[in-house]
Amino acid sequence: MRIESINIRGFGCLVNRRYDFPEDRAALIIADNETGKSTLAAAILAALCGFPNQRRAKGSVTLKDAFTPWDSETYAVEMDISADGRSLRVERDFAKDTFIVRDRETGKDISASYEKDLAAHILRLPREDFVRIAFISGKDVPSFGPAPGIQARLSALVEGSTQNTGAETAIAALDGARYTLDSGGPLKTETATKRLSESIADKRQAMNALDAAMDAAGEDAGRLEQSRKLHAELSSELSALDSGFRAARSAEARANEQRVEELQARLVIEQTEARLGAIKQERQAGKQLGATILIGGIALAVVSFCTWLLGFLDAGPSVAGALAGIAVAAAGAVRASKAEVANADEKARLQRQIEDARAQTPDMSVPAARPSAEIEIEQRGLRQELDNISATIIDLEKRVGATVDAYHRDYAVLRNELHILEHELAKAERFGNAIEVAKQVLSEVAEDSRRRWAAALNCGATSILPHLNPDYDDLRFDDSLDFTIRRIADDRTLEKADIDACLSTGAKDQIYLAVRLACCEELSRDGESIPALLDDPLMAADDSRFATGLRYIVESFARDHQIIVLSCSKQRHEALTREPWFADNVVCLDQEEPQ
Repeated sequence: MRIESINIRGFGCLVNRRYDFPEDRAALIIADNETGKSTLAAAILAALCGFPNQRRAKGSVTLKDAFTPWDSETYAVEMDISADGRSLRVERDFAKDTFIVRDRETGKDISASYEKDLAAHILRLPREDFVRIAFISGKDVPSFGPAPGIQARLSALVEGSTQNTGAETAIAALDGARYTLDSGGPLKTETATKRLSESIADKRQAMNALDAAMDAAGEDAGRLEQSRKLHAELSSELSALDSGFRAARSAEARANEQRVEELQARLVIEQTEARLGAIKQERQAGKQLGATILIGGIALAVVSFCTWLLGFLDAGPSVAGALAGIAVAAAGAVRASKAEVANADEKARLQRQIEDARAQTPDMSVPAARPSAEIEIEQRGLRQELDNISATIIDLEKRVGATVDAYHRDYAVLRNELHILEHELAKAERFGNAIEVAKQVLSEVAEDSRRRWAAALNCGATSILPHLNPDYDDLRFDDSLDFTIRRIADDRTLEKADIDACLSTGAKDQIYLAVRLACCEELSRDGESIPALLDDPLMAADDSRFATGLRYIVESFARDHQIIVLSCSKQRHEALTREPWFADNVVCLDQEEPQ
């Protein structure tokens, strides 16, 4: 792939700037600090790959925000590239978030055929991996560690694939493999089996709960039977009490009637006896009056007779007096006799009435039945107990009925669902086991591939390093992209940790540059050539090594790779312009003024 030109309509401090890059030589852009040199590098990267997705955290600025134009409302770039045997124009408007790829020969929009990250699509290197090996800045001494994407790409190449279809990629794909549940979307196998196991546990727990509920319902059924039996006994007892209560009320009513009858009879007797007493008194009074008259008449007759005998009176008056006394005595005797039999019929009638009343008076000597009030109190207590038992029966019937209904309704469904889940879990486990077996086989292939690409990378890196720093050679990678070098002076092998901790900034800069160039070279084999963008490379090197390193880059490495160099070292480069190799291999581009 080659970047032919970039037209910056608005990007950071750059507005309406255009750069055309030579086809057969390295491009060198020299500019002072703070004039947009690094912004140009960022614009080239953004035009090719776009910006990474970043969340705007509080107090932080995203990369896209950082390059918002200072003096332009337009935030866009256009870049012409050649790749895949086609001439393409890439148009990105960052303000509108648009991305267009056109075929320059036809002008046709072919964006649908490309990913937004063109480095990932064309070079098989996502933005972060492209930056890691081909976007090289000398401002910071870079570190270089394990990069799964680069390792996978290297493995694919040694396995003969120009696409990302090697064992490393296959293992990564297997790691991301998803098992699609019948009841849901795709999930990681571990997640799927975990969810299925949890669902199975839930179903079993629900079935156990139904079994436990049925066991408890058996106890409740026993209590229900006992409650129903007690309810029947209490109902029978209450029925007997009701009969007793009615009998008691009836007996009490009869007793009240008898009391009334007794009182009425007593009243009649008392009234009758009072009348008999009055008759008796009337007779006695008549008899006493008759006796008094009798005695008075006798006394008159005797006095009249005596006065005659004594000669006080003549016989005529005496006889008249005696006769009058006899008549009075007779009248008294008659009156006394009449008084004796006076009101005899009434008396007899009254006596019969008394006898009848006494005969009709009820016999109150019979013991009284149990009082209804006492029975009523017992009824109320028994009814309250029956209400409580009835409530208990209703509650138990609901619980037992609901439990039985739930058991019959849910148990078969749960059992069927459990069978389905267990079957699906077995499938998921077989799927997971198959994934593990495939990963194991592919891991063996990948391990062999890593050894092969490490050997190939070692060869390229070892040939590059002496051109950048002749004090070191034998740059060797392991299968994790860690590396070692040999220091020629003492034949000591330095681990990556020793390089980072002990070497000078210049030496580290040169070594890591060799590592990156070796990766670019190896990853370009059998595919699109990876362009390298170098921002102030070898800036920590002395003049001699700077010249030697730059010469190797523009003279040898640039044969197979496009090289764009951005630098603020004007004097160093002006000194090199007199060298034939420089004039033959480098084109200096001006930091152009706005168009």
